[in-house]
Amino acid sequence: MSTTSRGLSRWITGALGATALAMFSLFALTSPASAIEPVDIDSAQDGQSSIIVHKYEQPSEVGDPASGAEQTVSSDPIEGVDFTLYQLDGIDLTDPDDWDIVNDLNDAIEAGATPVVDLTATPATVTVGTLAFTLTEEATDTTDSTGTITFDTLNFGVYIVVEGDGPASIVTKAAPFLVSLPFASPDNTWNYDVHVYPKNAVTGITKTAEDLSSTTSPNYQVGDVVQWTIDANIPYLTEEGLTQFAISDDLDSRLSYIASGATVTITNAGGTEVTGFISGTDYTLTSTDGTDPVELTFTAAGLTKLEAVQGGKVTLTFNTQVTSLGETGEIPNTAVLFVNDSSNEADTETAFGQLTVFKYATNDDEKKGLEGATFKLYRDEAKTQPVTVDGAEWEGTTDDNGLVTIPVLKPGTYYLVETVAPTGYQLITDPIPVTIYPGLTSTDSAEPLNYVEVENEQVPVWQLPLTGGNGTLTFTWVGVALLVVAGGAALVSRRKAATAA
Repeated sequence: MSTTSRGLSRWITGALGATALAMFSLFALTSPASAIEPVDIDSAQDGQSSIIVHKYEQPSEVGDPASGAEQTVSSDPIEGVDFTLYQLDGIDLTDPDDWDIVNDLNDAIEAGATPVVDLTATPATVTVGTLAFTLTEEATDTTDSTGTITFDTLNFGVYIVVEGDGPASIVTKAAPFLVSLPFASPDNTWNYDVHVYPKNAVTGITKTAEDLSSTTSPNYQVGDVVQWTIDANIPYLTEEGLTQFAISDDLDSRLSYIASGATVTITNAGGTEVTGFISGTDYTLTSTDGTDPVELTFTAAGLTKLEAVQGGKVTLTFNTQVTSLGETGEIPNTAVLFVNDSSNEADTETAFGQLTVFKYATNDDEKKGLEGATFKLYRDEAKTQPVTVDGAEWEGTTDDNGLVTIPVLKPGTYYLVETVAPTGYQLITDPIPVTIYPGLTSTDSAEPLNYVEVENEQVPVWQLPLTGGNGTLTFTWVGVALLVVAGGAALVSRRKAATAA
């Protein structure tokens, strides 16, 4: 270090004494007092210093005040958060007089002032209490998979870090915060690579449809009733409280809301259900006829109760009925979670298909539809799990074209069983396996979709004789015998008549 710079550093540390370290405790970056003699600032680090931003979820408990040193954090990092670094104009920390400005900033923050940034101004500005500065943008970057950004090759000065866009799970952005370079460390040394940990209260939402592909599910129905489950996380908060917590689900037009059976459950961070939340008092759940969203909204009283279970979860469960399919059979559904000023979406979809059965007999190499065949449908070959409609086993009968359609089914393997055969035709007793795919019935291709043909054979009767065969010969000899008998009878009759004369 040169004589000039060494003298400047000693002047700074000597003039400010113990308070020099305290004035670097800008916006939660505190520096405990120490009896160790402060060391000189290394002027060679001017232009070689850095600010390393670490972005993590707000943990369940607030940690120790940041010291500028790297820490071990137990919460999860957040990727994809934008930060912009600005330098406060007019502060040159190689000039002893400008350390008075740092001291004034520190006093304002200790008095309760917070940095207010105006990025719409040209140039951008920051105000801290009565102090105002213009800003020069240094760099903008986005946190990586470890939640980290490094702003390096920085000059000595005072900087402000401003959080920008990030994942929808973030409830509130971290407030802009000031960092000085160099920064006073707790051991009365100077830190030229300052680690900062602006944390976020985060939430999340997931949505699932009941998995009806399981053979143990009781809800295989034509016009299926689909159960939707929405899980919304209650964020860990710091100073701010909950001002809004609501879930909105805009149902697809092919889904009809079923008012009965909807439930709202709150669990704490340990997964234990929390009782005491009262419908109409702590929250409202509006049911719809399909034209408006399903909405769960917590009242002011309910928000207070939710704050007591931070890290927990709100679960909304409700049922819908499928009213139509569309071409693909895929029915999407989106739920939105609103927490304070943030919104977060969860998308899911459920797939449906249908089954059309064609019952026919072959006549002159043509397939003729047969009316009156009745079928049931099962999930298993043993016929123990019937498809039901409103609690009753489904049963359908073919029309005069030989067709019967089951309009809505979850994709999977089913077994078709004929229970009544058309008049004059044999009953098929073996279950017929069929596979259902998402979408409507199609017969346009070589491999029809959701379409099965079932042929019937007529009931057998006794065999009639064949023309020109032995059967005909038998009848011929029987005819000759009858004629002989008849001729003999006539001859005997004439002889009796002649004798009598």
